Amino acid sequence: MKIPKNRRSRLQIDDKSSLRIQQAAEEGHVLLVLDHVDSGSVSAIRKQLSQLLTRPLRSRVRIVSDGSRLLPELTSREGGVALPATLSYGGHSAHPLRRYWSGLLGQPPRLTVGRPIRVVPPFPDVVARVQETLQREKQLHIEPSSLAPKAVATSIATELAPDDKKRRQRIRKIVEGMAADLNMSTIRTSSRLLDRIFPAMFSGLDFDRPKMEMVRERIRSGPVIFCPTHRSHVDYLVLSYALVKHGIIPPLIAAGENMNFWPFGSWFRSAGAFFIRRSFREDPDYRLAFAAYLRYLMLSGISLEFFPEGTRSRTGKCMPPRFGVFNAILEAYKLAPDALDKVAIIPVDINYERVPELAAHVRERAGGEKSKESATQVFKALGVLRGGYGWVRLSFGRPIPISAFLRQQKLDVNLPDERRVAAARLAYKTLAGIIEASPKSAVGLVALVLLAADERALSENAVLKRSERLLTALGEDVALEDRGDTPLKDALDFLKTGGFTSTLSDGRLVVRREKRAALAFMRNQAIHAFVPGAILLQSINDCMDEQGIAPVDPVLERARFYSSLLRHEFVFPQGTVEANLFAAGRRLMEAGILTTDGTSFEPVDGTEVNALRRSWTNSIADILDGYRGLVRAINRREQLEPMPKLKDQLLDDLRRQEQADELLYPEAVDKVMVNLCLRRLTELGLVSATDNEVEKNQPGLDALEAALTP
Repeated sequence: MKIPKNRRSRLQIDDKSSLRIQQAAEEGHVLLVLDHVDSGSVSAIRKQLSQLLTRPLRSRVRIVSDGSRLLPELTSREGGVALPATLSYGGHSAHPLRRYWSGLLGQPPRLTVGRPIRVVPPFPDVVARVQETLQREKQLHIEPSSLAPKAVATSIATELAPDDKKRRQRIRKIVEGMAADLNMSTIRTSSRLLDRIFPAMFSGLDFDRPKMEMVRERIRSGPVIFCPTHRSHVDYLVLSYALVKHGIIPPLIAAGENMNFWPFGSWFRSAGAFFIRRSFREDPDYRLAFAAYLRYLMLSGISLEFFPEGTRSRTGKCMPPRFGVFNAILEAYKLAPDALDKVAIIPVDINYERVPELAAHVRERAGGEKSKESATQVFKALGVLRGGYGWVRLSFGRPIPISAFLRQQKLDVNLPDERRVAAARLAYKTLAGIIEASPKSAVGLVALVLLAADERALSENAVLKRSERLLTALGEDVALEDRGDTPLKDALDFLKTGGFTSTLSDGRLVVRREKRAALAFMRNQAIHAFVPGAILLQSINDCMDEQGIAPVDPVLERARFYSSLLRHEFVFPQGTVEANLFAAGRRLMEAGILTTDGTSFEPVDGTEVNALRRSWTNSIADILDGYRGLVRAINRREQLEPMPKLKDQLLDDLRRQEQADELLYPEAVDKVMVNLCLRRLTELGLVSATDNEVEKNQPGLDALEAALTP
């Protein structure tokens, strides 16, 4: 059955594939090798080639199929180039019925060309390489097969418990409940729905096209593991949608079991979700089954996606990573290191000007209960179609090949202790890659300036100038998202239209008090580049004498104290604390904010530079204010309740302090901050908790409160 006539001239070839054909034809004879060809396919390809190549170059290209004739065809073209290629139809392979119906539905076929292979003896080896590359191309662009949950579950259960029927049944049940059941019809239907939904919600989806081609090339080498930030349920859709639009089969996505609710759980499963528990440390069968499932998928050439933070960030920041999935990936890798040698992690930043769940995030941070995922919640969420969420930016980081990472770290994943260390380092390297990949959000930068202002009100011009100076001070290696001629002005207008500011009679802007927590979420998407410098500047302020000079040694000691205390609030740049502080100091001096003679720091004086320095310092002021208030609240309590109740009480205490003007920043009343601060105080031995009671180290807490008090 041939390609329908109305579609033969509509064959699509991506830019990379076109370039490969042109370069190969310029060098000599070319064999374009497809897994299947017929006269209709050949006609459509030749018509496209006539637009791509001159007549002499077209005469060098021969289209052949993978089969018994491939070896003699290669032998007759020694010295030429073989180009393995696939024809895909709406995500499907070249099955005749699928081609026909795709034609009736108006879905153009896509020709994708893999990496060139030089035709040199021994020719059987060339055939093997062509066939191997063809298989990879089909896994990249054509529907995965053999992923039926029952078949996968049976295979894994038999492998893990060949002689234990009861355990084998349990493992089979675990994998069946976990496994995805990817259906390309669901993917295509979802893509068409999102073609209508996303334009109603967002101003646009922005991404770097060369980086998308980098992703395509990486997948040609082997399966990849996408690791995106997680700030919204929309994250599950954005990356897959972008990949589908570029003719790449989307990854299977690790989702929490809470997303497997009726009736949408089966839809999510057929769209590529597999459901895992939040924690399975105490269940060895589950842990082994999960690792085996990941290994099965990767050995099948299937790419994966999971969120390294483990849950949605309610603050907008990159949260500290969870190590469980990283450990499972390394456990899967250790059993087939040679076969999985090409597996790589790709960090991904998904940045929103305004996340659809912003109001819910703010409510939860203020102490409200998290709404359980359900069909009711899905229908309530239809309100997001009113839009007003601005742009979504998708940014890909540098791939992290797992085999190269392990060689560099000199860690043996066969040893459990070393594997856990490797998982933790890999997790933090992935988050560092995300932060590195993310261009600075214009909305986040403007939000930072608005929240950090010491003045009650700022003119629009002052907001834009400070934002521009902060961006310049970060250095040339930090880019602002590339969209429009006036991104900072557009960002400020977006915030004004969204009701985050009020305008006084003289035209100056005031941040609305009830919007500060929401604005902090937006700021936090851009905050990570400022954190080391903010810690250093705050430390200088703390150690400054009457002459405005701060000795280096006390400043560095103070900065180490803040970095340690806030270790769960931020993902710091990789390297030692001292290295990060020295890098921050060098950047501040290059920006003309600080000077040093090697023994002391001295802030540069001047109206504009003072405003710039205060903006940078105050970028973390609300978090320090919250920690100060929390330690104060703990010290005021004679006895501490068990931890769940204590957390609620401390949040109420912070709220009372804010009402009594003991807290400077309303956004410091934050449930997430309470949890992270208590976690750190426990690690420092200042608070100790059992199931029934919480005790405090009073001398240590007194010293900490004194250290945090200006």
